[in-house]
Amino acid sequence: MHSLYEKLSVLVVDDDPTFATTVAFLLSRIGVGQIGVLHEVGSAWPFLNATPVDVVISDWNMEPADGYQLLRMVRRSRRLALLGFIMMTANTSEQYPRLAIEAGATFFLVKPFRMSSLKAALDATLSEMPGQTPFAQVRLEGSTGRRPEWG
Repeated sequence: MHSLYEKLSVLVVDDDPTFATTVAFLLSRIGVGQIGVLHEVGSAWPFLNATPVDVVISDWNMEPADGYQLLRMVRRSRRLALLGFIMMTANTSEQYPRLAIEAGATFFLVKPFRMSSLKAALDATLSEMPGQTPFAQVRLEGSTGRRPEWG
């Protein structure tokens, strides 16, 4: 039986090598065929411009550039604008998912998360690519749902 995900290429960007490796492991358990791991935006941006990728999963809080900056660069790029982009962070402030959604994230995860949450994020992201009207999913305090209306 062939996995729905075996031809999928995902780039994980997180400056925490342990967490990045954990996300890559979870993706492999889901069945993702190609998984890249990078630890900074400075290496992720050239990689994205040189390597075909279907989905980016990026941590928000990194230095010197962060995942939010990477998301904005991806969305401004003519070639990369339709990539699926899952933003993740350990910060539970409501401003983070709101800003990520407004910038074009297709899903938002709060760390730590379970494999089932990562799979749901991946499935939702894939269902919206390419060329469909994007919506963002937000997972805060254990709930997942369509993007709320932000006043």
